[in-house]
Amino acid sequence: MMRIVDDAIIGRHGEIPVRRYGHGAPRLVWLHGGAFSHGGLDMNESDAVARALADRDLPVSAVDRDSLRASGQSFARELAAAGVATEHVVVPETRHGFLDRLADGAFEIGIDRLAAALA
Repeated sequence: MMRIVDDAIIGRHGEIPVRRYGHGAPRLVWLHGGAFSHGGLDMNESDAVARALADRDLPVSAVDRDSLRASGQSFARELAAAGVATEHVVVPETRHGFLDRLADGAFEIGIDRLAAALA
């Protein structure tokens, strides 16, 4: 049976989800995420590829990536520096674009945060 372990590493912007497939040191560190702007560890681009390689005894460490988070932080700083009232919020355990996914539990959290800010 294939060994799959969800883990996290600490980056400069917080935790980065990592999923390890197979046994032993990884032969491939798989950075992915739909054009490096969206996606997650459960996308076929990540999961199916990593499983297929691990099935061939090639351990993989898949690393989640949301490169837009850092750009959002920079944009918020630029707005604030220009005198625009700004609040930068990162909803924990979400990925970029969660307001596009109505079935995602984070959608309601995001809408509640927006409604509170606009009230």
